[in-house]
Amino acid sequence: MIQLLVIICSFVVVSCISNTTTCAVKYQKARYWDSTLFTQYELDTTVGQNAINAFTDYATHCGQDSLCPVFFIKTAQVSRALHKDSITEASLNACISKFPNSKTTPLAMFLKAQLYDEAGPFHNEEQAEQVYKRIIAEFPHSEWALSAQGALKFIGKSDLEITNELLQQKQP
Repeated sequence: MIQLLVIICSFVVVSCISNTTTCAVKYQKARYWDSTLFTQYELDTTVGQNAINAFTDYATHCGQDSLCPVFFIKTAQVSRALHKDSITEASLNACISKFPNSKTTPLAMFLKAQLYDEAGPFHNEEQAEQVYKRIIAEFPHSEWALSAQGALKFIGKSDLEITNELLQQKQP
C-alpha cells in the first residue's frame, strides 16, 4: 500500500514539473512571436498566424498564469488585423469567461463590443450596445467604462455623422 502511495505521489510530482516546463516553453514561444510582431512594419500573414497559434496555445494550456488573459487579448488583436473575426470573438469570449476578475476583462469586453459595432461579418449593433452597457455596469470605475459611454453615443451613426458631431462639439 505504501509503495502504491509513493508511486502515485511520484507521478503527481513529475506531472506538475512537466506541466511547469511545458508552460515555460509555451511562454517563451509566445514571447518570441510577440517580439517578432514588433519588428513588422506591415503584418505578415504567416508571422501573424504563428503568433496567434503561440498566444492561444499558451493562454489555453497555462491557465493558472496571470499573463494568460493578456495573451488571449493579443490573439484577438492579431486575428482582428488578419480579418479572422471568428478567432477574435472566440479569444475574447475565452478571456472574459475564464478570467472574469482580471484587470484585462473590461478591455476584452470593449474589444468584443467593437467587433460587433464595426462593419464586418459580426456587425450587430444590439449586441455591441449590450456589451458596452455591461462594461459600464460591471466595471464602472474602469477606463473602459468611460470609453463604452462614448461609444454608445455613436452606435448606428456613419463616420460622416460622427465626424460632424465631433466638429460641432469643438466649435465654441
